[in-house]
Amino acid sequence: MKRIEVIKPLSRPPQASRWPTIVVVILCLYGLAMNSVRDVVYTQQSSMQESLHMTTSDTSNTLAVGYAAYAIGKIAYGPIVDAVGGKWSFVASLGGAALATFGFAFAKTGHAYMLCWAVSRFAQPAAWLGLAKILSQWFPYHQMGKLFSLISAMVYVFDACLRFGISGMSKAGLTWREIVLVTASVAALVAVVSMVLLREHPADVGLPRPPTNPHTTEGATDATETGRDSVHRSGAPPLRQQLGRLVHTVDFWLVCTLVFMVGTVREIFLCYLSEMLRASGASSSTAIALSGTFPLLGVPGLMLSGYLVDHYDRKRNGEIVAVNCGVLLVLAMILWWIKQFMASPPLCAIVILTSGIGFVVIGPYALSAGVFATDIGGRHSVALTAGLIDFSSYVGAIVFTATKSKLNNDKQVLLVVLALCIGAFFSGLAMIRVGRRRQRDKQLS
Repeated sequence: MKRIEVIKPLSRPPQASRWPTIVVVILCLYGLAMNSVRDVVYTQQSSMQESLHMTTSDTSNTLAVGYAAYAIGKIAYGPIVDAVGGKWSFVASLGGAALATFGFAFAKTGHAYMLCWAVSRFAQPAAWLGLAKILSQWFPYHQMGKLFSLISAMVYVFDACLRFGISGMSKAGLTWREIVLVTASVAALVAVVSMVLLREHPADVGLPRPPTNPHTTEGATDATETGRDSVHRSGAPPLRQQLGRLVHTVDFWLVCTLVFMVGTVREIFLCYLSEMLRASGASSSTAIALSGTFPLLGVPGLMLSGYLVDHYDRKRNGEIVAVNCGVLLVLAMILWWIKQFMASPPLCAIVILTSGIGFVVIGPYALSAGVFATDIGGRHSVALTAGLIDFSSYVGAIVFTATKSKLNNDKQVLLVVLALCIGAFFSGLAMIRVGRRRQRDKQLS
């Protein structure tokens, strides 16, 4: 009788099932590290400006240079991250930003401050691109909405917590230089933890690589690859081919337009809200603390958007974006109206409205450079796609910060916000139309 051998599946290390959780936890610390090097500048502008003898125009120019460096990094790092991998891009970005932030504490002139800020901002983009690359390797596409929303939500939770923490350190009597040393140390610690614990591929710990979205621009080949060796065997397409594919993808241009609008609105409130609250009668420390409600209220809205994107399997992206942007437009109109026609609008009304804006604007922004970029670019081009999409948002931020000193009051700033919200709403409507046309074409074929 012929002997039949039963081939048993490869055994998995007992601790292997823990690795996806470990990866997510470490990537959630991205928000702690990035906000540590950002919030100290956003919240300590007045103290830095006075200590370094800078004018308001100098501060605006410094922020604009930082945005330009960040935007350039988004474009420059995309192909590099896709080529070298996510882990070391992530670690190098956090470490470089932390070292540059340490330089703030020893800056003696406005030019030195501008240089340190530019270096820090140029180092930061690779972290998000590396994060997106790692997620695309570890998790299936139908979980991307929840995962990106969770990690992005932690960015805003840490943002709010750090703003409260920086406010507490200011009240305790710490100088801005001492606060910089504390926040830079936090970012450096996260970089070290990531270097030791983070893993690039599931195959590094004996796990299979999950499938990606079969409807990405890279087609079924990307979706059916499994294991680490398939990456080296198939190889990423040439950069020129990847760019050509993106240029001819309508979804790519719609998402870039959307993120230009909502990303600029987000940056305006992150950078300008504390100043707006001070102009409405709040003290400096109170304004810093209350400005934390904007990102904090964005967290539940972001989690809801991520859940809905996964729940409807990407078939209702346009409707989700359009509803968010429609509510955003209404809230922006009310905020502009009370600032325009009320002599002294109540502080609580401004906080409530700006918190509501945070609830609806952060979801479309965070998902655009995350889950939408993963779906459009696929596993091989996710960092390139995310970088180009995120770059779109910082074009508007650069223009705003460079011209903010020419805007006379809050009313003019809110007019800019209102115009951006109108554009975002129509971008959502266009996404609905394109999505319905694609579904109709599939049914006909």
